Amino acid sequence: YETVVCVSDKYDDFSMNNIVTTIFGHASEIFNYKGTTYISSCGPEDDQVLNTHGLYLAELAWLSK
Repeated sequence: YETVVCVSDKYDDFSMNNIVTTIFGHASEIFNYKGTTYISSCGPEDDQVLNTHGLYLAELAWLSK
């Protein structure tokens, strides 16, 4: 039910020291659609709310160095 979101300079090297937030879901995937980057998440958005299981999408923006 929980995915930890980390910051990394490499797509295959994430450190638990760089945690940004937690998503209350699982199976997160980052993908591009028509030039916009999104992250998906399955499961409950908030454990305190009943009947909220499903697929959630959020737009991502990348920070410049």
